[in-house]
Amino acid sequence: MLSDNITMMITSLAFIYALFTLRKEIKKAFQRLPFIQLTSIGLSFVVIVAFATFLIYYVGNYFLGFIHIRALQIIAQYVIIISVIGFSLFVLHIAFKKISQGFR
Repeated sequence: MLSDNITMMITSLAFIYALFTLRKEIKKAFQRLPFIQLTSIGLSFVVIVAFATFLIYYVGNYFLGFIHIRALQIIAQYVIIISVIGFSLFVLHIAFKKISQGFR
């Protein structure tokens, strides 16, 4: 349990740091996009995050149920989470690029 809290805290701090370092670029990019593109980006973000949550929670727990050694469960849990997040970021990148037509 303690390792989960530490992992969550480190992840949250990394997200906040990345958000603050990239905030000017993000703000410029969002100001140049029309409302319909911003809405599409927001909707695709929500859908992809919901799908990633489903994969991590339900599919991940299903596969972890077959592993009875706790150390292997933790390793498999991290592999599943990193794989799903990596795939989600890849899909988000493609979706955002298509929605904004490669707008920089």
